Amino acid sequence: MQQIIREKIEQMTGTNTLSTQFTYLVDPLDDNFNHRVDSVFRGDMLRSKASDVSDNVYPLKIYGEGNRLLQSLSMAIYGVQLYDFLLQELLLEEISQNRDYYCLLEPDESKFQQFIDKAEQGLKLSFMHMLALSNALKRPIIVYCANEYYEMFGGGESGISALFVPSRFLPDQIETTPIALITSPEMPLTYAPLVPIDSSDVVCWPTVDGAYIDKIPEGVDIQDYMKYSNIVEPNHALLDPAVLEEIVKSGLVNSK
Repeated sequence: MQQIIREKIEQMTGTNTLSTQFTYLVDPLDDNFNHRVDSVFRGDMLRSKASDVSDNVYPLKIYGEGNRLLQSLSMAIYGVQLYDFLLQELLLEEISQNRDYYCLLEPDESKFQQFIDKAEQGLKLSFMHMLALSNALKRPIIVYCANEYYEMFGGGESGISALFVPSRFLPDQIETTPIALITSPEMPLTYAPLVPIDSSDVVCWPTVDGAYIDKIPEGVDIQDYMKYSNIVEPNHALLDPAVLEEIVKSGLVNSK
């Protein structure tokens, strides 16, 4: 089943690095669209550094257990959250194949095992997992939060808002269009994707504190990993009906 979806993603994107970004081409005043917008995170976004792009970017509702990081990334990339289990597989492969890299971030053996256990559960993922996902996807990931939470918890890998870049690679080896999320410690800590609604405008994502910047190769600046634009081909991001049918048959999700 996962191989079927892998092949479909490669057909959709022309790559195996999950490099598309979903964009809703809709009127934000449309009632159907508003039902998909997360109103709580919308308020947080308006009080965050991402408020500068609030006319063109909206947080979407995500359903599921845990902090919903994988579902949010799936929605941000493909417009559906059904690829969360594939992203979890990529996360586990990234950690398994680059164990020494991540052991340097968490040398304590018991804590590193907790890091692996949480990746296998896919529910309460940490910022260390976020770095691994950035490397697995070969894309930067920006995490925003409301200003009051930033003042309370700070930024970077020890805070609540941060920029993660795929530092196992050089900038010319990755897709530099970032994936943007917003988080809050209130629900408890959970995520939602920030998705552009119009492909005609370039989204200049405001910068936030870098995470794990000591892992960036010497001579490379963190901003070298960023490109402020959308990769937009909306029909590429829609879930193919045949794939959805296979997913429903597998029992991984229901048809709703």
